[in-house]
Amino acid sequence: MDIGIYGLSLTGVVTAVSLAHVGNNVVLMPAPGESLQMVEWQSLLSDEPGLLAAFNKEQLEGRLKVEVGHQKLLPGKDAHFLALDPDAYASLDEWLGLDQLVDERVLLIIQTAVPVGTAERLQASIAQNWAKQGFSSPYAVVSMPDFIRQGTALDNFQRPGRVLVGCDVDWPRALMRDILRPFNRNRDSLLFMSSREAEFSKFVVNGMLATKLSFMNEMANLAELLDVDIEKVRHGVGSDSRIGYDYIYPGCGFGGAHFSADIIRLAAQVEQSGGHGNLLQSVLKINEQQKEVLFRKLWCHYQGQLKGRTVAVWGASFKPNTSSMRNAPSLVLMEALWAQGCSVRLHDPKALDNVRELLGDRDDLVLCSDPYEAVAGADALLLMTEWKDYWSPDYRRLMQLLKTPLVLDGRNIYDPYLMAERGFIYQGVGRRTA
Repeated sequence: MDIGIYGLSLTGVVTAVSLAHVGNNVVLMPAPGESLQMVEWQSLLSDEPGLLAAFNKEQLEGRLKVEVGHQKLLPGKDAHFLALDPDAYASLDEWLGLDQLVDERVLLIIQTAVPVGTAERLQASIAQNWAKQGFSSPYAVVSMPDFIRQGTALDNFQRPGRVLVGCDVDWPRALMRDILRPFNRNRDSLLFMSSREAEFSKFVVNGMLATKLSFMNEMANLAELLDVDIEKVRHGVGSDSRIGYDYIYPGCGFGGAHFSADIIRLAAQVEQSGGHGNLLQSVLKINEQQKEVLFRKLWCHYQGQLKGRTVAVWGASFKPNTSSMRNAPSLVLMEALWAQGCSVRLHDPKALDNVRELLGDRDDLVLCSDPYEAVAGADALLLMTEWKDYWSPDYRRLMQLLKTPLVLDGRNIYDPYLMAERGFIYQGVGRRTA
C-alpha cells in the first residue's frame, strides 16, 4: 500500500520503518514546526536500538522516503498515520488540506495519546467540510494509540501485545486489519472499540502503571521503617498472577516525555469533567517526592552538612537506552544538591550532550566521559539510571576512588550484603542494609 506518516516522533519513525519493512511504500513527512535538523529527530535515530540501521535500509531499498517540501496531507495514500504532538490536534483542520483529496477515500489514524473525543471531533469536522463542498468519497478517523517504549520501540510495534483500534464507522476495520496483518500473525492482537474508548484506554493503562510504581515506592519507604527488604516483598507480590512483576520495581521515581505527561493530562481531564482525581494527584505527588529519595538519604548520612561536598551521579536519562532527559529524576536530584552547595560529577553513556544543552555550563557540574572519572574524590556515589554499564563495576577501583565509600542506589541493582562485605556504606530504596 501507499502510506503517509506525519511527525518525526519516535512513534512516527518506528511506524514508517516497520510498515516499509513489510513491503509498503511509505512517505515520512515532518509535521508543522518540525524539521530534519531538529536535535530530537537526530538523537532518536541514533539512540533507539536498531532504528538507524533499519531506517537506512528501508531508504536504500526505496520503500521509505522522507518528504520535506509538502505542507498538507499527501495525495494518493491508502492511509495517513498522524504521529503528532498532542497539542497539534486542536488546530489540525487547516493543515490537513482535505480539499486536495476530493476524489479519495481518506483514512486518518491518530497514534498520539490525545484528549478523549479528539478523533470524534476531527471526524465531525471532516463531515462538515465534506458536506460544504459536496464530496461523496468515504472518510474515517481512527484512534490507534501507541504503546511503544523507548529502548524496545521496533519490537513493540512489530510484535505487539495488543493494538487498540478505535473506529466509529465500519469500513476502516478491514483496511486496518490488512495494514497491520504482518504484525498480527501469532494471535489476533487487534482490539476494536470506539475512538473514545481507545483514547481513554491509553490514559487508563498509563495511569494504572504509574499507580503501581508509586504504590511500590510508598511501600519501599515504609519497608525501611519496618526493617523489611522490599526486594523480597517485590518477589512475593509479583508472584500473584493478578499483579505480576512488571512496574513494581521501587526506585527514585519515573520520568519520560509521554508517560508523565499522560498522567497529568488524565488527572486534568478528571478535574475538567467535574470529578476529583485524588488518586492520580497522589500518584504524581508521590513520584515527585520519590525523585528526591537519594538526596534525603544523603542529607541524613551527613546530618545536613552538604555544603562544599562533591557528589558523583551515575545516570542522567530518565531510563536506560535513551538520551532523553524529559522529566528525568536526575534533574530534580541535581537541583536539590546544588541548592545545598554541592558539586556534581555526572556520567551517562548517552545523555551528556542533552544535559549540556539543557543545563548549560556550570561551575558546580562536571560532565564525565568515564564513570570512574565521576567518582574520583567524591563524597558519595548516587546511582539514578540502571544502565547495564553500571551493573558490574570494578568495586576495588570504586573503593579507592571514592573519598567516602558511600553508595546510594536509586534502582536497587546492587546486593546490600555484598556491598557491605566489600566495605561500602550502602543504601538502596527499601532495602534492608547489612
